Amino acid sequence: MRDQLHVMEEPVVTPWGFKFAGNIAMAQGTFEPMEAELVRNILKDIDVMVDIGANVGFYTCLARSKGIYTIAVEPFMPNMDYLYANLCANGWNDVEVYPIGLASKPGLDNLYGAGTGASLLKGWAGASPLMRHTICATLATSGHNRFFLGL
Repeated sequence: MRDQLHVMEEPVVTPWGFKFAGNIAMAQGTFEPMEAELVRNILKDIDVMVDIGANVGFYTCLARSKGIYTIAVEPFMPNMDYLYANLCANGWNDVEVYPIGLASKPGLDNLYGAGTGASLLKGWAGASPLMRHTICATLATSGHNRFFLGL
């Protein structure tokens, strides 16, 4: 319930001109400043952005705001709520969204940790093995050829 109420909050306009709800540092432009600058520079030279582990959609929105064709992959459903809300707030219905994790074989897997530090790797960033969520992890049924043989 708390997460649903938080998703319904009014998004704010970011320094890059798109609307964003969720992580306040992302919305204010203070989240991963060096990485965000690197991505903004890379966006000048690409036609397609594949955001694997899209989280709440910061880099997805950054790419889409520049007119880049964008694909977002995010397995954690609470993050997906924010991602969908952010896309809707900007009127972007042309982003491909895959609510799965990417793995070498289809099936279920554990996602350890939470927030921007979640990973399929047990113990990643010091995350407790007790803090885990079961997710759908697959490539075989969700565009394997697109991700590895070219778009």
